[in-house]
Amino acid sequence: MATDLRESWWGRHFEKVVLAATALVFVVAVVLLVALRPSRVAERKTVGDLIEDIRKRGEGKIEDVLPKDEQERLGLTREPVTVKEFQDRLAQLPTEWPSDRDPVWGIVKGGTKPPIEAKEVTPPKQILAVEEVQTAVGRGVTPEAVSHPMEKMAEQGLSDVAWVSCVGKFNLDLQLDEYLAGMGKVKAQPPIIITRVEMSRRERKPDGTWSEDWEAVPVQGAKAAMDKLPRRPENNRDVRAVFAWARALWDMQQDVRRLPFVGLVARDSEGKWILDIAGDIVGVEQPAPRSVPEAPAPTAETPAPGAPPLSPAAPATPTGEEWWPTDLPAPAAPTPGTPPSLVGPVEPQYTYAKVWAHDLSVRPGRTYQYRMRISVFNPVYSKPSCADEQAKWTPERVGEWSEPSVAVTIPRLVYFYFVGVSGDRANLELHRWIHGQWVIVRSVTCRVGTPVVCSKLVPIKVPGSGKDVTETVDLSPGVLLVDMIRGFPYTPTGMKAIPTNVMVFSDTQGNLGQRIDWEDKKEANQRRQEREAAAPAVVPATKKGG
Repeated sequence: MATDLRESWWGRHFEKVVLAATALVFVVAVVLLVALRPSRVAERKTVGDLIEDIRKRGEGKIEDVLPKDEQERLGLTREPVTVKEFQDRLAQLPTEWPSDRDPVWGIVKGGTKPPIEAKEVTPPKQILAVEEVQTAVGRGVTPEAVSHPMEKMAEQGLSDVAWVSCVGKFNLDLQLDEYLAGMGKVKAQPPIIITRVEMSRRERKPDGTWSEDWEAVPVQGAKAAMDKLPRRPENNRDVRAVFAWARALWDMQQDVRRLPFVGLVARDSEGKWILDIAGDIVGVEQPAPRSVPEAPAPTAETPAPGAPPLSPAAPATPTGEEWWPTDLPAPAAPTPGTPPSLVGPVEPQYTYAKVWAHDLSVRPGRTYQYRMRISVFNPVYSKPSCADEQAKWTPERVGEWSEPSVAVTIPRLVYFYFVGVSGDRANLELHRWIHGQWVIVRSVTCRVGTPVVCSKLVPIKVPGSGKDVTETVDLSPGVLLVDMIRGFPYTPTGMKAIPTNVMVFSDTQGNLGQRIDWEDKKEANQRRQEREAAAPAVVPATKKGG
């Protein structure tokens, strides 16, 4: 009987033998691959190692082994440099390179990148406050959309608007001193780039006190200029975007410092606007140039300490700006002046930047106070030598608030004059400013204990067009007649006592007031003549301050 293969030795170990044979073949293949692989050590050698091998073997000159272009590329054909020659060449190297090689520092065309700084720089300790804030209060008619119009001519696309414009001055010279105090000596002073001008206000309450909190006033001005103002990048560490924003701010520095006013087709001649108090302004002011004293260059007579005698130094090669990447026009040289008087100190002559802003959200009859402040582009933004990380990556530095302005009251829309008594009624004359012109009603009567209410259907001239439209005008002054006193003895200035009538009234806020008909008649006559003679004022093209 044949032996069963499954019971023989081969039958029991067949699978193990096959697996062992396979493993042996794999091991032999790996050994052969490693043993027969060509050596790559020579290929990993540097050119310098090969040159050294050639020299040790004495197989000939290097010039015979390497092509000429390879010798030049490796610098083998150059003469050796002495220590002194190396020092001289190092001293002649420029401290910056053109910005077109690095768009990050191309904030201004033709600018330069600052050198690597050894001295730690710090941000300015303060951004100075705006000084001598003045206000201009007025009203007019604009074709632009405004947030708080007093009246509208919807079909004509016109709005009546009242405003308070604030103008102040900012000391550029003292601010530059603040910059340089944290930066040390620089050959090219940094420009002062104002990034925004802000206003805040507070309102006088009926009891005569001021509101506790100052309210921020939104930036308002000509829409065309506001649409062009660059927006600050959201990422403060996006250096390219931040410097592009700063460059755009510099290009629009005139509008940033002095935002153009909304276009007007008519304005009230009794009010003022910004140019009435600011005057003409030309250009973008910058601080006077600073002269930075430098140590004298070593000469043959006065060599540097520990250095061998030197030959007379050649004139230094101008290297351009070494701090700020800009092509700003060079500030004008100071005008030579007379020697200071020996009698007393001479007042310093500072360079100021005039800045202004506008509030078009005021309400007629209210009284406000204003403050101003500016923000500037951070002179140490992204500078490697600034150790303060928060300051280093903050693009803007915000200034201090100015001192409050004088109180300003917004003109009322309706003026009333107590011009006499008719029976048991008070006789009033009403003047209403609307759409750049005055509507006058010479006689309106009112009983004691009732509010003064009046509206008239009158022709209105459309400002800027000369056309007429008919419109119902509300002339209600918002007062309540409280009482009348007849035959009151009143003594005008420089005259004897005369019998007059007195009107007692209350305004919408509950404040009591009084009017004397003798005084109001004179005021009404004078104002009527002025206002009836004044046609809607046509506003010429705005003369924009520089």
